[in-house]
Amino acid sequence: MGDVYASSLGTVVMRHRSVPPRPTALDGVLLIIPQAGGELDGDGKVVEDELRRVMSTHGIVKQVLREGGRWRVCFGSHAQAEAAAEAASSEGGLPSGAMAVFTLYTARPYTARGWTTFESGVSSEALDHVRYFESLHALLTCLPAKLVEIDTDVPSPVLTVKADEGDAGVGPRIESVNAMLRGAFFTGKGDKAVVIELYREYMRKIIHAITRSGERQLCTHDGQTNSAGQNEGFGKTRWVNGDMYEGQWVAGLKEGRGRYIYAHGDVYEGEYRHGQPNGRGRYQYETGDVYDGEWVDDAKEGYGTYTFAISGDVYEGGYSANKKHGHGVLRCEGGRHTYDGQFVTGQQEGHGLCMYADGTRYEGKWRANIWEGYGKYEDGDGNRYAGEWVNGQPSGVGAWQVDDARHSSTCGSINQSIDRLVGSNGRLID
Repeated sequence: MGDVYASSLGTVVMRHRSVPPRPTALDGVLLIIPQAGGELDGDGKVVEDELRRVMSTHGIVKQVLREGGRWRVCFGSHAQAEAAAEAASSEGGLPSGAMAVFTLYTARPYTARGWTTFESGVSSEALDHVRYFESLHALLTCLPAKLVEIDTDVPSPVLTVKADEGDAGVGPRIESVNAMLRGAFFTGKGDKAVVIELYREYMRKIIHAITRSGERQLCTHDGQTNSAGQNEGFGKTRWVNGDMYEGQWVAGLKEGRGRYIYAHGDVYEGEYRHGQPNGRGRYQYETGDVYDGEWVDDAKEGYGTYTFAISGDVYEGGYSANKKHGHGVLRCEGGRHTYDGQFVTGQQEGHGLCMYADGTRYEGKWRANIWEGYGKYEDGDGNRYAGEWVNGQPSGVGAWQVDDARHSSTCGSINQSIDRLVGSNGRLID
């Protein structure tokens, strides 16, 4: 979805920011989205009665219905439904087994809503960057408007203005979108962190795509030039979008050692060839994450180390086309949780050994981050299973050995769950 919004050519976005009055049919209606496989993910009367009991602390519950994979709770008034939604949005306030709780109608302003803030941000992301590149800006002005306001009687296209040397660059605009996302309200549990990272990802896609296009933008250069007027030798260049490069040049291209500071806060320092990161380099994201390793044509390729700033997790191993690929080691929770094995396009796939913080150990085949194929499992109590796995669960031919009984079960066809794995599904959380 975000790629369509972010694409300057993908679609025209119609934006309606005013919130219409609440229809009578939506008075007092609350929706509860259950977690898959959780306590509320069912149609039974036991679940219905439990929801009625929990929700009645906020007002009169007139009706509880299961519809389309979610629960609809109808209160005696809309104020009561809003009180229930407000309680669920507080820390630890979600009912057990619920992923999200919200009123079917909300008067919350457009600019205070998380997903609409994201959609507005990425809809205009490409246009805001392109205006610093005169040729690209001229081409896009010939196309239909990317973003159109339809709040008024006459639709109003949102136009972009070509930048000049006095422009503040893209940095303030990016920080403004980030600030709005941080302050916005998200209904779904965990959505805010996901959406903020989605915006950063789309923003970087746009920046790198435009940079690789070869189009030029206004800049100032402080350094040496050759007889043809091209940057040559050491110099410092500042572009009107706020980017800055300090390092070596050859015939107008970055070549040798250099340091590139992006307006949005990312920094690359390392080797350049033919104008792009090639060889050894260190890339620090504005979040604090760091990749230190090999590059080919501005992409992570070869061997490298990626350190996650917030969690402290570290991946060390192979990369291809910016994704973990080949053999690698992922250390989480201060090294108490490790995976040592194969990766394919960013996912654990092939043979791998995983040691969990609680003493659990699995060595065997993986597919898409899940235990799949033949593998050996042992928990912290010494209970063991060796055999086939499907979707993170033992299935097919295998053998159990229970520690306290000190015996092995007869090899044969089994299809059962390991109680200790309930909730983990054999997945390594990355």
